[in-house]
Amino acid sequence: MSADRYGTKGQPQFDAVGAPAIDVDPSSVADYAATVGNHIVGTTAQRNANVVPGPSGKAVWDGLYWSDTTDGCTYKRIAGAWVLQLKDTGWLPLTLVSSWVDYGSSAYGPPRYRVMNGQTHVSIMMKSGTIASSTLFTTLPAGLPGTTVLKWGIGSGGVLVGISVTPDGRMTFVTTANGTYTNVCISFPADQ
Repeated sequence: MSADRYGTKGQPQFDAVGAPAIDVDPSSVADYAATVGNHIVGTTAQRNANVVPGPSGKAVWDGLYWSDTTDGCTYKRIAGAWVLQLKDTGWLPLTLVSSWVDYGSSAYGPPRYRVMNGQTHVSIMMKSGTIASSTLFTTLPAGLPGTTVLKWGIGSGGVLVGISVTPDGRMTFVTTANGTYTNVCISFPADQ
């Protein structure tokens, strides 16, 4: 039996009179859910099992999206393999070294980084250190997207200062300058 009408997203809708109620004809709703229900939430182990979680045990299919609760990423099934689509670690803390300390203002937040969709973002407002060439001020985890030797200019007491990020995650100054604070707010893509 057919629905009485269809909603804005193609979903079958039933009136109290007319076509059979959902409890009488659930197949049209099940067919609709199978057509548009291409997003599953589950663990890495469940995703790697390549079956739909639950009692059906059906194999996964190309075009299916999987939000992984273990690693926080979203994958799409393409040509029989899981391909990373979205990744966001959320903001994670960074530890400052070489006498640098958090600036301590709620307006800036603590020193932190995040990886979102192949791009690494760093946000640090720090004070009390020395801006000197090759001085290490923090280290990102090794292997983050884009951690190859890169340089930026940053504002430090009104002076621009270069920064290097090495493949092992070390963030150092590449110039020397005077300044009472340093603001580092940078992003870099994986292909740098």
